[in-house]
Amino acid sequence: TVFSVTGFSNTCFSSTTFSLQALQLPQSILSTTNINCNAQCTGAYSMTTLGNGPFSYTVGTNCNAASCSSLCAGNYTALVIDNNGCKEIKTFTITQPSAITATITAVNPTCGSCNNGSMTSVVSGGSPGYSYTWSPAAGNGPSAAFLTNGCYTLSLRDTRNCVFQTSKCIENTTGIEELSGKQI
Repeated sequence: TVFSVTGFSNTCFSSTTFSLQALQLPQSILSTTNINCNAQCTGAYSMTTLGNGPFSYTVGTNCNAASCSSLCAGNYTALVIDNNGCKEIKTFTITQPSAITATITAVNPTCGSCNNGSMTSVVSGGSPGYSYTWSPAAGNGPSAAFLTNGCYTLSLRDTRNCVFQTSKCIENTTGIEELSGKQI
């Protein structure tokens, strides 16, 4: 922008022309990567900044740069300062899925050597579309049947490859045992 200034002082006249150029504020394009599995610090951000560089970045984490990884879930504020001291503030959030949880309901076998026990799981959290693995080998669905006395572990994997494990034991608690023998 060009400006002209004219001044009068008694009989003197003075004129000058000058131009002002507005400083370009830094402008950042921000991208984030959210966390795949609950309670992991695998989030990230990356900024591409236009303006009068070089730029300094203050994010309030252990990483004060244009990009950073290993972020935990939370809210962040990034301060970008250009070579002229002009500032830009960007806020962003790194999110995470809820924790995977499972509740197992068990039916005990009716006798010590019976294989009529079962377990059924109700799963929530994470990213639904779970794969199930019961061990020792008892199937790959939300329920396991034909179980004998013992402890069983359910391993779950969601669509983001997050893993959760829980165990439950079943046993004949009635005190009734099958007896076999021969007649005398």
